[in-house]
Amino acid sequence: MSLRRPRGPKNETPSGSHRIRLRHRAQVTSIVDFRVPATSPEEAARSVADAYRVALAKASPVISLPNGESVLLEPQEITFLELAFVAVDEAGEESNPISILAPAGTDLVLA
Repeated sequence: MSLRRPRGPKNETPSGSHRIRLRHRAQVTSIVDFRVPATSPEEAARSVADAYRVALAKASPVISLPNGESVLLEPQEITFLELAFVAVDEAGEESNPISILAPAGTDLVLA
C-alpha cells in the first residue's frame, strides 16, 4: 500500500497551490581603490586578485591585503535586473517558464 499523496499536474500540489521559483539576477557595480606595495602594477593587481579570491572563498565582502589594508566591497549601483518565474514540480525540477507583466510604475524587466 502506497502512502504517497495523489498529485495533480507536475507543478500543482494536492491543495491546489503551485510551487513557483523566483530567479532574481542583478549586475552590480562596486569600485574600491587599494594602495599596494609592489614592484609593478601587474604584481600589485595580482596581489589584489589573490585577496579577492580569498574573500570570495570565505563569502566575505571584506578584501584584505597582506599589508593589512582591508576594504569593504559594497555594491554601489544595480545596473541590470531580471526577474524570472518558473513552475517547479514536486521533485524540484523546473517545468514551465511563466510570463507576467511588470507592475505599473516599476523599472523591472520581467522575463
